[in-house]
Amino acid sequence: MINLLYIDLFCGAGGTSTGVEHARRDGVKCAKVIACVNHDANAIASHAANHPDTLHFTEDIRTLELAPLVAHIAKMKAIYPDALVVLWASLECTNFSKAKGGKPREADSRTLAEHLFRYVDAIGPEYLQIENVEEFMCWGDLDENGKPISKDKGRLYLRWVNNVKSRGYNYDHRILNAADFGAYTSRKRFFGIFAKGGLPIVFPEATHTKNPQNGLFEKQKWQAVRDVLDLADQGRSIFERKKPLAENTLERIYAGLVKFVAGGKNQFLSKQFSGHPDSKSISIGTKEEYLHRRTQIQAALRRVQTNAKFNVGGKGRKRKMQPIEHFQKAEKNYIDTKVHEYSRRLVDLAIKNECGTIVLCDHKNLSEEIKENEFLLRNWTYHGLVDKIWYKCNRYGISLVTETAETADTEEKTNDGDNNDK
Repeated sequence: MINLLYIDLFCGAGGTSTGVEHARRDGVKCAKVIACVNHDANAIASHAANHPDTLHFTEDIRTLELAPLVAHIAKMKAIYPDALVVLWASLECTNFSKAKGGKPREADSRTLAEHLFRYVDAIGPEYLQIENVEEFMCWGDLDENGKPISKDKGRLYLRWVNNVKSRGYNYDHRILNAADFGAYTSRKRFFGIFAKGGLPIVFPEATHTKNPQNGLFEKQKWQAVRDVLDLADQGRSIFERKKPLAENTLERIYAGLVKFVAGGKNQFLSKQFSGHPDSKSISIGTKEEYLHRRTQIQAALRRVQTNAKFNVGGKGRKRKMQPIEHFQKAEKNYIDTKVHEYSRRLVDLAIKNECGTIVLCDHKNLSEEIKENEFLLRNWTYHGLVDKIWYKCNRYGISLVTETAETADTEEKTNDGDNNDK
């Protein structure tokens, strides 16, 4: 039995609508999305593909003519006379969110909530439900630079709430965390509910918690996203394309890696934990970092090689070949430098953690894999890296063990030291 008829404003591709359609009471469907509004035609197309029975309006909520929507609601009320009408609005949150940082806010975007009054007045919904970031409650005036005024924090939010309540609604709100309800993300959001005529306001009870306690009615532990990720599917690297990426593209990729991954050229070692010591992983380098500069050198080398084809033969050949030899030497030196750098990072990490032995697992299988990737390590053998690691281990009294997982055989390179703690 359908008890609730939803109008989904700012519907996007239909995440909220899908949730509404899946709502059940005692195993019976109890809610239905009858109309939605969004200004983006692509979003509406996606929503319509998933909810073909819903009436769609491709329009800005500020300019939508409400007569057709009101008529459609009246038609649906005739079909479901006992159902209550719910106006749902996931207001645009970018210019409220702290994720905006110190950038100026757009004043017009922050006033979208004000445009809900004409919907409330025209439709008269029994419920008005709002979803936004928690900073929505800090809604206030902006200064001349588009920055929130601290002393005005929350003033416009309270005024807006009182304006809705003056239309005969009661109000309550919560800050809910998606992880507390079984989602694979710890996303917090503000949820506000306005109810007309003494109707009940009910929020769901959390089913999960970050740190559960032993007890009869204790909640489940938060679910980790790793449980639903296919980590075996590593995709295809952009650095293994048949046609190399343009130099400017590589520059943008590198800038993104520095900003969002490494945190800077000197902050490359990163620890990753999955809750168990055996799953700890420490990186001393990535293919992307290694290939960034190398592909630049190769691109420059290809350019001078192309230009050399148009040089007139005869005297001066040695001089004409100098640019090619320069970049060939630069690539070789870069590879040698990176090998030394990676081996040094590994040994320094061992010294810092007072390790007496470094174990390199599956190095024979890895060697075969590297041989197949000629583009990645054209002038760098895996054994060359092992030799440099061994050289540095020998200097600091660290034992190096190379192990093959399939045979469980080990080859140990040791020094005269007797520190065998791993």
